[in-house]
Amino acid sequence: MLRTTLAHERPAAAETAFTAHGLGAVRHRIHVLAPASVSDAADAAFRALRVSRSHVATADPRDGPALETLKAEIGDLRDRLKAVMREDIATTR
Repeated sequence: MLRTTLAHERPAAAETAFTAHGLGAVRHRIHVLAPASVSDAADAAFRALRVSRSHVATADPRDGPALETLKAEIGDLRDRLKAVMREDIATTR
C-alpha cells in the first residue's frame, strides 16, 4: 500500500485494510474465551497492527528500514500469539 497508493488516499486505505478482517471482534472473543496469556499476546499483536495502520497512512514509502522493523515486530508478536494459543490448546485437551 505504501508503494501503490497515493499519499492522500493512504489513510482511508489503511483503515479499510485494518477493519476488513474484523480483528476487533476477534480480539473481543479472545478476551471472553481465552486465558490471560492468550489475551495479553493478542492485545500486543493488535496494538502493533494499529501502529502499522498509522505507519502506512503517514510514512514515507522510501523509508524501508522503518517498514522492515515494523514488519519484524509484527511477525514476532504473531509468532508469540500462535505459541501461547498452541500452549493453551495443549493444556486444555
